Amino acid sequence: MKKITALLLCFLTLCTCSVTAFAAEPEAEETNTVISVTVPDNHKITVTADSARVFYEGVSGEEFTVERLSEPRLLIRAESGKVIKSVMINGEDVTEELHGGYLDLEAVYEDKVLTVTTEDEPVARDDTYTVKGKVTLNGQPLDEVDLELRSTLKTTKTDKNGNFVFTDVEPGKHSLTALRDGKVIGYLSFELKKDNKADVVLLEDGTYTVSIDQNGAGVELHLTLNEEAGTLAPTEIGTIEKADPNSPQTGDNTNLSWWWLLAVLSATCIVALETLSRKKTA
Repeated sequence: MKKITALLLCFLTLCTCSVTAFAAEPEAEETNTVISVTVPDNHKITVTADSARVFYEGVSGEEFTVERLSEPRLLIRAESGKVIKSVMINGEDVTEELHGGYLDLEAVYEDKVLTVTTEDEPVARDDTYTVKGKVTLNGQPLDEVDLELRSTLKTTKTDKNGNFVFTDVEPGKHSLTALRDGKVIGYLSFELKKDNKADVVLLEDGTYTVSIDQNGAGVELHLTLNEEAGTLAPTEIGTIEKADPNSPQTGDNTNLSWWWLLAVLSATCIVALETLSRKKTA
C-alpha cells in the first residue's frame, strides 16, 4: 500500500511541475556569396576654362585621362590680360591650393570636373621696361627654347647661349612659359614692379615678385629650369642701366681709337704721296 501511495505522489508531482524544453534547430546550410566590382584603371578630368588653358604633362586640353589613384599635376595659365579668379574641383573651391600656377591633385579615385574662371588684370602702360636674361639647365645654357611672356603676349627664342630679351614690358602680373616642340617644360609666375633696387622674392603661393630699380631701364634675370617640377626659378637678378643721353649714339664705340689711328695713317700717306708727286714734277 505504501508503494502504491508513493507512486501516485510521484505521478502527481510530475503533472504539476513545468519543464522547459528546447528543440534543436537544424544546422544551417553553408552558402558562399560572391560580390564582384569592376574598378576602372583610369579616370577623366574634364576642363571648363574661361580665358585660361590647362596643361597636363606639358600638353593643354579640355579633357585628360589619368591613372586611378595617381596624383596628377596640372598647370593653369591665364590668357593675356587675365588673371586666375577661381579654380573649382567638383564644385569645391581649391584656388588657394594653386602654387606658382600648378595644382597638385590628391589620389584620383573618381572622374573630376575642373572649372577655371578669370578676370581682367589692370595693366599700367605709362612705363615699360626691358626684361632679359639667360635660361640654364643643370648649369648649361638652354638654347632654341620658345618663350612666351604674358600679360601682353610676347614671344622669343633663346639663342645658343640661352639668352633672351623682351622689350616694352609693363609693370604688373606676368607669366613666362618655356616650350620645346610645343610642350611646356617650364613655367614662372611673377609680378613686375618698381622699387628702390632690383630684387626677387619668392612668395608663399609659389609666385615671385621681381622689383626693378626705379632708376634702371629693366632687369636681367638668370633663370634655372627644373624639368621634373616644370618650373623656371630666377636665381640671380641685375639692373639694366639707362643709356646716357650724352653718349655717342653710334652704338659700340670701344674701337674708336683704332678708327682715329687709321684716319691719321691715311692722312699721312696722302701727304707723303702728294709730296712725292710734286718732287717728281719739279
